[in-house]
Amino acid sequence: KALRNCGRKRPTAVMPEGVDVSSINSLEDIKSCIASIEQEEEQLEAELNAIMSQQEHLDTKIGAFQHTLSNLSTMISEAQRLSHVVRNTARLAESVSSKVKLLDLAKSRVFEAMKRVDDVMDLKNCVDGVRTSLQSGDYEKAADHIHRYLTLDESFLKETAKGSEDAGGVQSAFQLLKEYEVQLKSIVRTRFDAAVELKNPEEIVRFLKLFPRLFLQEEGLTRLSRYLNSLISTTSMQNLQIASKADGQRADVIYADTLMLLYEGIARIVEDHQPLIEACYGSDKMPFLMEQLQVECDRQLQTIMKHYQSKRSLDQKVKQVVGHSSQASPRPDPIPLDNVLSEMALSNAHTELYFKFLRKKFVGSEASADQATAALDRAVMVIKQSRTSHLLQELTSQYITIENYFLKETFSKAAKMSTISSDGKTTSVVDDGFFIIHKCIKRSFSSCSVDGACAMLNHAW
Repeated sequence: KALRNCGRKRPTAVMPEGVDVSSINSLEDIKSCIASIEQEEEQLEAELNAIMSQQEHLDTKIGAFQHTLSNLSTMISEAQRLSHVVRNTARLAESVSSKVKLLDLAKSRVFEAMKRVDDVMDLKNCVDGVRTSLQSGDYEKAADHIHRYLTLDESFLKETAKGSEDAGGVQSAFQLLKEYEVQLKSIVRTRFDAAVELKNPEEIVRFLKLFPRLFLQEEGLTRLSRYLNSLISTTSMQNLQIASKADGQRADVIYADTLMLLYEGIARIVEDHQPLIEACYGSDKMPFLMEQLQVECDRQLQTIMKHYQSKRSLDQKVKQVVGHSSQASPRPDPIPLDNVLSEMALSNAHTELYFKFLRKKFVGSEASADQATAALDRAVMVIKQSRTSHLLQELTSQYITIENYFLKETFSKAAKMSTISSDGKTTSVVDDGFFIIHKCIKRSFSSCSVDGACAMLNHAW
């Protein structure tokens, strides 16, 4: 037995990791090594027990997986069958789609052919319709036929009829319609000018509606603005003649009233013709008309301001006010300047109100945010570049100069004429001074001029 044991190979001892046998030299080292081995054994047992506690859960998962594997073959066969069905459906859809495309192409060609036939028929009807309408004086219907003719593609129809029996008819129809177009445009221009000459509003409106039907929108608006400018000019000159002879209660502010009548006349004309312009020419054409009317407004305002400056001697008053400090020039009496300043402030207020009306009409009520912004910028540019704005700035400058003089001189007079109360504690210059300052500032605010109001606030301060 001993010999047999000697022949066996002794098992190799497996030491835990981190233990060096050669370093064990005493009993304490052996006990420490045994303790570490036992501790490692306990950890391994704990981990093994944790793994074994999950055996039931793992068995359940493995069972479910085996059940899924049993159904996998069925799922594969069903997927193959579904793929086959989808493949057949896709082939059928491609076949149907190609047929639908061919059918749609054929349909579009049929519609195109029908449109060509309708255009040729309309072309022939236009020739007969224009001829009959011109003979009967029905220019509205004639304009409708010409409008239809102008929307046709001449080269396309000629190419369509080329080589057919109607080729000559189409060529002659276009030739006749061109002649009728020239004739109708000449009639519309002549009759419109005659209506303007006779001042016949009904005829003016009648032929004004025909210009856009003949694709003459800009010419129609130009002729309309020329007619409206003549009305503005006539009315303004009549009002100016009345103003030069006025001697009633409004005589002191008659030129401010004349400016207001000019602005009201323009506003009334715009309000009366705006529905017609928007219906026949489009709402986007209103700014063009407003610009044309503003040119006449500048012209008439310049004429009124010349009479205004001459009648009120504003330049002379400004020179006297500016040069009153020199001994050679007399000091102007500030009392007569009160009515002059009131008229200047009122004129400024009327002009600012008119500018507000212009901005509103440029923007319109149905414009989008971007369109409104662009229209407002255009309105501001027109106002800044207008002669009306320049004259208003000159009037504001004169007003500030005279108003400042009025404030200082009346305050100085109030100080000279002040009286002291019986108790000697108060003086009348306080009440008079506040009244004068309040009056001047209130008048500057009533002018609706930011520059004038700010300037007077600075002078009063």
